[in-house]
Order: sequence, then structure tokens, then C-alpha cells
Amino acid sequence: MPLNKAHIAAVVAAAAWYATEILGSEPIPQSTSTLTGKDRTAELLAGSDKTFHTTMRMSKVSFRALLDTLELRGGLQASRYIDTDEMLMVFLWMIATASASRILGYLFQHSTDTISSIIQKVLRAIIHPDVQSHYITLPTSSLPIPSEIFHNSKFYPYFKDCLGALLVKKSGPGRSSNAVVHVLKNSHD
Repeated sequence: MPLNKAHIAAVVAAAAWYATEILGSEPIPQSTSTLTGKDRTAELLAGSDKTFHTTMRMSKVSFRALLDTLELRGGLQASRYIDTDEMLMVFLWMIATASASRILGYLFQHSTDTISSIIQKVLRAIIHPDVQSHYITLPTSSLPIPSEIFHNSKFYPYFKDCLGALLVKKSGPGRSSNAVVHVLKNSHD
């Protein structure tokens, strides 16, 4: 049975009613903050030193020095829409508060994919050989593992021969958060 104009009009009318009455006439946006990531970054950088330190866990001077290092030695570069200071702020917010990508996405008004990309870019800059050679010191016989780590059963021997560790917090719908630690071991073993 072919559809005639009356049938099509009825279907369109029913779909329009459903869209306005059941779904609502206006979609509700997920990102409703008045601050974009750029605005949030600018607000924190222009705000009080105490608020910045509380939020980022470092002073503005240290933030700028770290940013300069990651740009000059680590190759951190702005993307088309996101400046390097915002990238570093997203990363620091994540490690300072253990915030999930969704929270960071809301705070900085970016998708979780963009947040993930930002985190990866900053991590790549941090592990860049030019940054590592100047700022990361591995234990030696003259500079051994700090006693706070060596004599603490929470850390040692679990991190014996560890060259680095990265904590990744994972969670999902209906699950509690759990942490995964990726440990890079010394290859001489």
C-alpha cells in the first residue's frame, strides 16, 4: 500500500508532537559553564596567587617555568584552538585532583577525546629526552632511592628497579573507580 500525502503528513505531525512534547522543544546542552577553557585558564592566571596555588598545587612562577620548559625542551605546542597554558592547566588539574576526563571536559568545555589528546601531548613533552636529561635523576650509588620510599612497604619492593610509573584511574558506568599503575622496569634484569 503506497503512502499518500495524508499518511506522510500524519507521520510528520506525530514526529513533531513527539519532539516538542516528549523530548522538549529545546535540546539541553551538556556543557553549560559560562567559562570556556581559555577563560578558566585566564581567570586562574589573573586571580590570586593563593587560589592558583591551591588549585594547581604550584605557584604561578613555577607554572610559567614548567610551561616554558615543556615548550622549549619538550616540544609542547598549541593546537588550533587550545593554548599550551590551558593544556598544562588541564594536565595539572587532573593530577592534582585525580579528576576524570568528564569532569575536566566540563571544567574546560572540551570533549573527553580532546581532554585525552591534551593529556597525551603534555605527557609526551614531560617524557621528552631533552626534559628528562635536565630534570629527571635516576637513583645511583651516590644518590640512592630516598629512604621514605626504600623503607616504606607501600612503595618498596614494588617499585624496586623502577624507572618510572604512571597512575591511570579508570572507571565506568556502574563500577567504582580503580587505579592501574604502569611501571617501566629496568631492562638489565
